[in-house]
Amino acid sequence: LLTALAASATSVWQMESLQEVGLIVGYFLIFLLASNLVGSNRLRLAAHLIVLASVGIAVVGLYQHLIGNVKQLELLRFAGHAQEARQLAVMIDRAFANFASANSFAGFLVLIIPVALGLLLSERDIRLRIWTVFALATLILALYFTFSKGGLLALSVALSVMVVGGLSRSKNSKWFAI
Repeated sequence: LLTALAASATSVWQMESLQEVGLIVGYFLIFLLASNLVGSNRLRLAAHLIVLASVGIAVVGLYQHLIGNVKQLELLRFAGHAQEARQLAVMIDRAFANFASANSFAGFLVLIIPVALGLLLSERDIRLRIWTVFALATLILALYFTFSKGGLLALSVALSVMVVGGLSRSKNSKWFAI
């Protein structure tokens, strides 16, 4: 944090650097929040809410892939927005929800899928397990429809890290995930 502040003071693009410092502060606060909630039911509730919101975004991406992009393209062409129609035509087959590109959407999903998988593996209530299976299936399907090879590669790396961390039976295995 201090390094980012010092670097932004000497940066050529100070406003952009200060915006990045704001992001770093936000990430630091999220880390502090998560580290204080480890082991509590509030962390599990927060994770379920994050997965729920992510499923909503994934459903938007799936709808967009199956129906929405074609309708948007027709509306743009009908309204005379040729440049926007050409940009959308490039991504017509890929789900990207409300993200700028399908690869950004895939990156978002790659961050959420391990959280949903962790909830599935740790949940004891059968109703929440069924919900988590549905959520995980929706997220994985949305990731598939982004057609992002980088997203699939990143998911395989994330799952590999989860497997290696899960095989470690030491007391510090929780910190391996962080």
